Amino acid sequence: MNVYRVIMKVALILLSGVFGVFFGVLAPLFLMSGAVQPEFAEQAVFRVWLVMAIVGYFIPTVLSMLKFYKTAGVFSVIGTVLALIVHSEIEAMRAVNNAASTAFMYLPQIFVTILLLIYVVLDNYPRVDKYFHEKKLREQNAQAPSVLSSNADKPDYKRKN
Repeated sequence: MNVYRVIMKVALILLSGVFGVFFGVLAPLFLMSGAVQPEFAEQAVFRVWLVMAIVGYFIPTVLSMLKFYKTAGVFSVIGTVLALIVHSEIEAMRAVNNAASTAFMYLPQIFVTILLLIYVVLDNYPRVDKYFHEKKLREQNAQAPSVLSSNADKPDYKRKN
């Protein structure tokens, strides 16, 4: 189990670094420079794209390495939602100007989110398994109340005045 966690951690760092830098930072900066289509350079959607890269790639990776798994998962899902919103806005601009597709933008974010969730499950599996095993043992060791005990002849209700 430890080998899987190390492999997933390395893959998460490498893929979120590569996808985050190239697709999350360099691609919107290149489009904002106006080198491809100058009319796209001033669009606010590219600034949202940069925020999406930080929220979706870098923050979840750092938080998962610090073992803040729930927060990392929330940030990763928020980043995926932002990626889909940015993608829909760019596709609307693309439809008007017949530009190239931007599917490269949101697919890596979805992949990194799935990879992060798998990593969280693998890293928390021993703790969750231990919790359910202890819960099962407590249920097995719990004794049923005795009918012959001294508390059996006392009613559980109180008298109303």
